[in-house]
Amino acid sequence: MQRIFIALAFVVNTALAGFYSDGKSFVWQRIDSTAEARADGSITVTEQLTLRYTNGPFTFAFRDLPRQRLDGISHISVSDDTQSYRQVDDAESTAPHTFSITKENGTQRVRWVYPATTGGARTFTLRYEVAGAVRRYANYDEIWWSFVFPNRDELVEQGVGRIVLPQPVATDRLAADAPGWPGAVERAPGTATVQAANIPANTELALRLQFPKGVVGGVVPAWQVAAERQAAYDTNVRPTVNVVLSALAAGLAVLLSWLVLGWWRRVRDPQARDSAAGEQFAPPDALPPALAARLLGRGYGEAVLATLFDLANRGLLIFREVRHKQLIAVRTEAPAVGLAAFEEATLSACELVTPGSELHLTNDQSRISKAQSELEMLYHTALLEQGYLDPAALERRKRSLIVATIATMIGGGGFTAAVVMATRFSLWLPVVAGVVFFATITWLGIAAALRSITQAGADAMARWHAFRDYLGHMVPQHASGGAFGTLLPYAIALGQAKPLMTTYSATAEVLPVWYYPLIANTTHSGGYTATGNALPLQDFSQNFLSALTSATSSVSIVGASAAGASGGGGGGAG
Repeated sequence: MQRIFIALAFVVNTALAGFYSDGKSFVWQRIDSTAEARADGSITVTEQLTLRYTNGPFTFAFRDLPRQRLDGISHISVSDDTQSYRQVDDAESTAPHTFSITKENGTQRVRWVYPATTGGARTFTLRYEVAGAVRRYANYDEIWWSFVFPNRDELVEQGVGRIVLPQPVATDRLAADAPGWPGAVERAPGTATVQAANIPANTELALRLQFPKGVVGGVVPAWQVAAERQAAYDTNVRPTVNVVLSALAAGLAVLLSWLVLGWWRRVRDPQARDSAAGEQFAPPDALPPALAARLLGRGYGEAVLATLFDLANRGLLIFREVRHKQLIAVRTEAPAVGLAAFEEATLSACELVTPGSELHLTNDQSRISKAQSELEMLYHTALLEQGYLDPAALERRKRSLIVATIATMIGGGGFTAAVVMATRFSLWLPVVAGVVFFATITWLGIAAALRSITQAGADAMARWHAFRDYLGHMVPQHASGGAFGTLLPYAIALGQAKPLMTTYSATAEVLPVWYYPLIANTTHSGGYTATGNALPLQDFSQNFLSALTSATSSVSIVGASAAGASGGGGGGAG
């Protein structure tokens, strides 16, 4: 019954393969291999590989020779019925009667090229020397070899494998079997053979032969020594190591949590006093929009854009809407007096110093990006001058970031090494390393999140957060008339431009005097002057919002706030 099922499966598999293939097909008509043991313990393997092609053309074939459970493979040669093939370095060679050897994923791939073949059969002989394939045990030696390799997609119609010892040994002193696919095993003096037919894809045909010690010379293979050492470690040592490492992991988790938590309590930013915030219906202090943005950790791009709109409120800029709902900032003729250092640097970086100069907020963002380091330093200095940042805390944060970064790099390297060594020593090893690595990451994350603010800074943050919430939840009934232009820079700085625009578009608010929609654009030979236009905001709110959103998105890109058997393998043709 089993044979009938296998035959039916093969027929169905062959039919489906033919339906989905590109027309090229072949089978392994016969694999006939011999592993001949030498007196010195080496083995010469000779594989006769017959491929039958039902369609083509085919120009090459390959064998993947695995390197596990042996010490090495050498002296590889390829030939066919007419000649020996010449070895070349080019792994993609197309020259007939050549072969190449490459290492891929723990195997040696032998690829050979032959004249284009469309039908019929070809037989190739692959020969190589194997070291370390004779396994040594207390009462016997053993050769366990995979003759029909499992890593293939095609049927093997006939598979034959034989192991030949260097001298005759009586059959009653030989033990042979075929682990895996059921093959017919025969013994003769000094020889064992396995045969099977219609071996499915991805199925191995192996032969294991055990024989008296001393028949084959040599020493215990290096891979077997390592495997037995590992087995002894797993039995005698690993359980104790697991207990020790599990206890160490738990202890480290507690200790490092205590250390990191204690450090955080010492260096954390002060909390705002309960009376500091309250409801805020207007900017809580004279802090410019850009500094409010940086105090609350908003993006660098938002700070720059808020500064530009704040300068428009002071008559230094106007904004023109152009096609595709984009904005251009234009310098007016108003004198730049009484500006903060970061405001002067913003105008200079955007090249908006001379009257009539322009900045396309979408296309000219590179100007803004070049000045990021300078402007960030000026924002930082301004917040220090306001008394919102603590110089000593900033220095502590800097040192903590350096040390935590180094510790995280070391911890990451240790964790990677522990993962690699886990199978050999203990699965608890990466757990211990992971606890340390997680602690360093947590330390680094906390250090990076510290704002190093003073008590005054914490209170100011609370007030500005309250004002931000007000902008985000303002209703038209409570919107102060004529205040849209004044509030807009703060809304941009605090990420509430859209709610503010939506609220005021439902009122009788007019466009700011510095905003020129597309239909109202005019050019003046002597430059631009901010002179009101009294156009209703609600008539242009959608275009204004789209242009503002485009500008915000473009500028915000610039920056953001401060992470089995021996042998085996596979084969094929093409």
